[in-house]
Amino acid sequence: MSNNKYKILLYTHNFPPLTGGPAVETYRFSMLLHGLGHKVFVLAPRYSTGSNFSDGDTGFGVIRMPRRTRSSLRNIFVGFIFLVYAVIKYRPRLIFVMEHEAQVACSIVNLFIPMNIIVRIPGIEIFREIQSGRRRLKHWLFMQLINKSKKIIATSDYDKKVILKSRLKDKNKVILIPPFLSNEWFDKEVDISERDRFRKKYNLDSQHILLTVGRLYPAKGQDAVIKSLPYVLEKIPNIKYLIIGQGRDRDRLTRLVNEMNLDHCVQFLDYISYRDLEKHYDLCDIFILASRDDGVFVDTFGIVFAEANARRKPVIGGKVGGVAGFTIIDGYNGLLVNPTDPYEISRAIMRLIEDKELAYQLGENGRKRTKQLFSEESVAKKLTELIGW
Repeated sequence: MSNNKYKILLYTHNFPPLTGGPAVETYRFSMLLHGLGHKVFVLAPRYSTGSNFSDGDTGFGVIRMPRRTRSSLRNIFVGFIFLVYAVIKYRPRLIFVMEHEAQVACSIVNLFIPMNIIVRIPGIEIFREIQSGRRRLKHWLFMQLINKSKKIIATSDYDKKVILKSRLKDKNKVILIPPFLSNEWFDKEVDISERDRFRKKYNLDSQHILLTVGRLYPAKGQDAVIKSLPYVLEKIPNIKYLIIGQGRDRDRLTRLVNEMNLDHCVQFLDYISYRDLEKHYDLCDIFILASRDDGVFVDTFGIVFAEANARRKPVIGGKVGGVAGFTIIDGYNGLLVNPTDPYEISRAIMRLIEDKELAYQLGENGRKRTKQLFSEESVAKKLTELIGW
């Protein structure tokens, strides 16, 4: 294990104040590298969000590019210019490249300026650039980047298997380092007063609370959970389903709720600050995300399951991607279901509501497993070994 401390640049197009899993994961990754004593710089776009996130509070340097647009080509061009600037000015020893547009821009820069690059490939990139290969130039640039990189980080066992099946020349440089949670997810006790405050805010009485946290996108499966509720309500009428997230599927989901006359038990919560997120996990009885494989997207890890488990909550997830058997061990820290079958989803919900001992044990097992595999300490050790290659 190396004790060397380096200048490290993280290049990303997802970083706070942007919300969502990729942005949060990149922020945690940056904080961990900073905490290990490295001099960290993050290259990321500005965002038009009202969040009170401050770059100055991070403790490391944040270089902001112009805001992203809908034009991927423009975003890549801007990234190219700013990455050249950052490399020349800061001369980093290592560059971590965190996702798709950043990877393409970095590949172009690397054609002219050789760099020590570590590529982190989150799940969605598996389908965009490894399995499909439909966009030939981007696919070629992506494969150039991963073949010239020093190491490749896969975020789940599922991702690693797919990467190893690609046209990667050196299979030995693929390392599994999953997303992780900061210690506060495990250390903070449940704040009863805050939990009661949110119960009052959302008019929750003695209902059983289901919670989903995730982008409102069809493959995330909020619609399948909504469709499962009539089966649950036949036996358990006092249930409430809270949906946290933003996205293009909001209008369709709202119409579905209205068409099924479920507005009394489904509530959308558009934006929850990161510091309040764990309090919402504490609020629920069951966490559920019935994400499915739509041929374009599939959850290959699902950090929200780990977050819920860290707060001792039993989880229900779709039997797809890296969720099945990696993030969720069926019957140990949660239940796996066919994400396209509302009736099967309803049976899993009712099982955990009716069998309180099972729900409790799944939550306890989940916390234990998450702390063992997805904590700061476990990932810090792997990251230190990686950097010391």
